[in-house]
Amino acid sequence: MNKQFLFKALIITVILVFTTCTSTSRNANERIRIDGISTTSKNNTVTSQAILNGARYDVNSSTAFRREADARIIKNRTDTITVTVLDASGFPVSDADVHVKMTKHEFLFGGSIHGTGFMTNEIRKGQFLDMFNAGVFENYMKWRWDEQNLHVSEPMLAWLLENNIPVRGHALIWGAWTNLPDLPGLPGGSSPAKLAAYEEMYKNNPAALRQLTFDRINRWVPHWGNRVTEWDVVNEAHFANDVQRILGYDMRDPAVINQVNIIDQWFREVRRISDQRNLGLKLFYNEVALLAGRGTRNAGVREWFYTFLEGLLARGVPIDGIGCQLYFANPANMIPDAAFLYECLQNLERFNLEIKVTEFGYNEQDPVKQAQTFIDLLTAVFSHHQTTSFMIWWPWDNPGGNYPHGGFFTSNNMLKPMGEAFAYLVYGKWWTDEKGKSGADGRFSTRGFFGEYDITVTHDGQTKTIPVKMFKDGERNFTVQF
Repeated sequence: MNKQFLFKALIITVILVFTTCTSTSRNANERIRIDGISTTSKNNTVTSQAILNGARYDVNSSTAFRREADARIIKNRTDTITVTVLDASGFPVSDADVHVKMTKHEFLFGGSIHGTGFMTNEIRKGQFLDMFNAGVFENYMKWRWDEQNLHVSEPMLAWLLENNIPVRGHALIWGAWTNLPDLPGLPGGSSPAKLAAYEEMYKNNPAALRQLTFDRINRWVPHWGNRVTEWDVVNEAHFANDVQRILGYDMRDPAVINQVNIIDQWFREVRRISDQRNLGLKLFYNEVALLAGRGTRNAGVREWFYTFLEGLLARGVPIDGIGCQLYFANPANMIPDAAFLYECLQNLERFNLEIKVTEFGYNEQDPVKQAQTFIDLLTAVFSHHQTTSFMIWWPWDNPGGNYPHGGFFTSNNMLKPMGEAFAYLVYGKWWTDEKGKSGADGRFSTRGFFGEYDITVTHDGQTKTIPVKMFKDGERNFTVQF
């Protein structure tokens, strides 16, 4: 452990003592300072203590990569917010107390939800709301699972929307036979019998398969409507290739990669429905291996994707964003590397599309190493000017699953070091909560992260609070008039 880190930890601890941030009650107003940024303990999960615990894992902040990333974050994720205080006659009010308090990030930090037990698990529901400002279903909007699980997904979606959590749709077309609905009388999932049956059913009848895909789009895009903000129109097409192959577009065949194809038609159909119904949906293509893995396999996927996406854009296919999966399960070519991750993000800049980390998983059994590495990874993502979202795919450890050690929480709902590191960054280092006095011109200014705020002004015994949004492409100046 280096001396700089020990010094930082000591300073933070001293600050904690002087600010007496000891309560863990929901919505407690506990101001602390981390790395010079004033913050507030958010709620039961994201306590000031959790934030301070997370700071202990920030051991690489002095590296050249992190210094550059932190500078990019200030440039890309903050700006000056100015509050002007006026009296009833419209004249400036000096020496008023001004409190600029962040309430939500504009950037989406989200998580996935899965399982029929979630809606009856009050602990996990509270933890989800405490940590995240966006959501996605792991399976319940996918082809194989959606129809038979409406009794779960409908109340789950209603709960998220009631709590002002935007939800992305995942996914309309995931073209491997294993991802299509199970067939009556046959073993389900990835069983050879199911795969063989689908192949036999459609290999000589592509027209019926094409119609099946369009029926799906026309069934579910209107059903979920504007209750979702966007769709992964196509998911993992490089590997999930059965449907496209039967429809004459083998994703791995260089000879056809930039021909007009069925994927063009799927995107255009979703856009048509969205425009016709005024849904305002954003359309994404979601793929693996775009941000991680230096090995030949993943490098090949990336080069394929660049060519594929160039073709989509050249043909005017209506695509708004790139969904990037970011998984680390510890094989030799998938060791987490924040600098390489940022390099991959730079390679996507050329397309001038919105970039989202739609699925994150990091299966590391050493919780301290996991937290330390995670800070660098999330910092790399947040520092890039075209990224707009980061979603963890399994917020809770899932023993027996693909990433049993990949959560922010243990399987029995205890906050892990990686979860504390997330809290430290999102609700500590990258959070704004500043107080000051208005000047002679009635103004108070401070640097703030893009997001939603409550601005509270007190003067002559009167207090007024207004909610505002300081977004990347929005207003910077706000007026409070008594």
